[in-house]
Amino acid sequence: MPLIIVKPVIFTICKTNFQLIIYIALYLVIPFNKFISATLGTHLLYDHDVVLQLDKNRDGIIDGVGKRVQFKQVLNIGFSYKF
Repeated sequence: MPLIIVKPVIFTICKTNFQLIIYIALYLVIPFNKFISATLGTHLLYDHDVVLQLDKNRDGIIDGVGKRVQFKQVLNIGFSYKF
């Protein structure tokens, strides 16, 4: 049976005027049999201190910088054996 795990974390660094940093991890764990399972996950991160390059008019030329949400995808395939 697939299992969904959500791990939200919201925190601030006191030295930076209490602006929030948001981190959310979402995992889908899929067991195939009693030995093999896969985990598919995505991580969402918003940090006001991270500035990314932007292509505002989608012409392929970087023409600005700004704050954006960052995503990371994860795929794990595992093998386990219990004694």
